[in-house]
Amino acid sequence: MSYKEKSILLTLGLTLYLLYYYYSGLNGLANTNALTEESFTYLLMTTAIWLTSLAIGFHIIVAAVHAKEAEEGDDERDKQIEILGTRNAYYVLVFGIISAVAQTQFSHFSDIGISFSTLSSGYNIIHYVIVSFLIAEIVKYISQLYYYRRGF
Repeated sequence: MSYKEKSILLTLGLTLYLLYYYYSGLNGLANTNALTEESFTYLLMTTAIWLTSLAIGFHIIVAAVHAKEAEEGDDERDKQIEILGTRNAYYVLVFGIISAVAQTQFSHFSDIGISFSTLSSGYNIIHYVIVSFLIAEIVKYISQLYYYRRGF
């Protein structure tokens, strides 16, 4: 497995953990009726800090172990695989954003969705967008790993 694949796999693992941490924290707050706009903001900030810290630390370790490969630039194949992964993620992100807008507009007619009644509609939109970004990133990394393994 190349350095690029290991880096993508590491980032995928961190993103999956981040999604789990964010959503379990959000559900924990909602189940204890402690979900307020302040606690939501605090959860977002701690999640972002943890992700940044862990990503920097793990990438330093991977780069130190594979120093020679880390110094090499991306070739045409790497760039093409990144473009294809980004394309797939974009489709998911667009669907998520459109779903967020639709859920916000039609929430008066139905209780379907993942909104939280203790948060204002603005914070619910932020929640939808964050989840959409995280799922899109997961799709991007899985697509890139697929293309590396398939032999694009």
